Amino acid sequence: MLHLSWARFILHVEVICFGVAAELTNLFLNNRLAEIGEHSVAAQLYINVDLMKEAIDSFILAEDWAKAKKLAKQLDPAYENYIESKYKDRLLKEGNVEQLADIDIIGALDLLAEQGQWLRCIEKAKSHSAPVLHKYIALYASHLLKDGFTIEALNLYKTHGAPAIAQNFNIYTRIATDIFGMPGTSGPEHFDLWMELRQMLFDLNKNLQAAIDVPVQSKAHFQNLLLVAHYYATRTACRQVSSLKGIALKISVALLRYTDVIPADKGFYEAGIDLREDGRVSEAFVFLNHYLDICEAIEEGEGQLVDHSDLVQTDFPSNIPLPNELYLRDEPHIHESIREWVLTVSMDQNIDQTLPTDDRQLYESSLQISEMPCVVSAYPIQESSLSFQSSSFKVNKDVWSKISMAAKISPDSNVPNVISFINQWCGAVTK
Repeated sequence: MLHLSWARFILHVEVICFGVAAELTNLFLNNRLAEIGEHSVAAQLYINVDLMKEAIDSFILAEDWAKAKKLAKQLDPAYENYIESKYKDRLLKEGNVEQLADIDIIGALDLLAEQGQWLRCIEKAKSHSAPVLHKYIALYASHLLKDGFTIEALNLYKTHGAPAIAQNFNIYTRIATDIFGMPGTSGPEHFDLWMELRQMLFDLNKNLQAAIDVPVQSKAHFQNLLLVAHYYATRTACRQVSSLKGIALKISVALLRYTDVIPADKGFYEAGIDLREDGRVSEAFVFLNHYLDICEAIEEGEGQLVDHSDLVQTDFPSNIPLPNELYLRDEPHIHESIREWVLTVSMDQNIDQTLPTDDRQLYESSLQISEMPCVVSAYPIQESSLSFQSSSFKVNKDVWSKISMAAKISPDSNVPNVISFINQWCGAVTK
């Protein structure tokens, strides 16, 4: 009996050794098969020695995804996620957006964004959901703004709308303030730019009104940006019609009230030039002299250099951010001509070098606390004014008469568009 048991033991060891040797032989063969690209054959051999994970990897290397998935389903469903992950990796590496979109739309959109294929990315996102679409619109807009393509970013929201998404607020503000600071956009030929910015901000404000989770301060901020965009649009329209040049001048002056969101040097430069062209030398001197102070502060990087004492009778903000660069950075000859003019006027003792005040002891464009501006001229509301059906804004009666008459006399100008927008925004005028 002892001899029989010992013989069986030796036989058992021989079988085990034979099995190990066979397994080692298979592993060697599999490695060689993998090296020469015979992954499918290697997979079958791995299955024979019960190495299922290695078999799945071989099918993946062979790009035989169907067999890999079938084996995973039979063996362990947990491997299905592993295979899908590998499949996504392969599609990502190949840049195969169409197939990737079938299993992972977000991965496909991320890939398109990484490749800079923004138009394809936006087009595919449109078929998903509004939040996903606007996520990629915001990414594209940020990319455009970083590269200085502000108008293109504006066009994105003109096309796709401006939802009241808090994460987008910085983008909307950046678009508006970048356009406020653009040189060479004050002429009538740039009306379309201001109209499109105005419309984007108008749509945004409508969405903000309907939103219940947006802070009051944010709503007020974008209402203010809309008002400024509207005034710029109105000014360019008024410059098309000679009878409205006086209203355009008033808007230039009143815009100084908003130098916390428009570049201060631009604001004072434009107001000063318009006043000088109108023969109002004293006011032009004060504003252009202040323009030079702001430019010096920008160059020195010191806001404390700006003296606000000449403007105490105004509603112009004194604590304002300095622009990063000069408004006339590309036109130094104009800047130097202003410096020379201010120096010449400063030596003329016959010219009053202070701002005139009215019976309120304020400069004429200034609003008192809680006072609303005229929706056309941006000046204070006079006793004779008109109201609107759906807004707290008012318009001075003489200003409305002038702009209404100009729309009739010059129907091909942009003035009718301004009136149409005011009616859309504020409702019809009530007598």
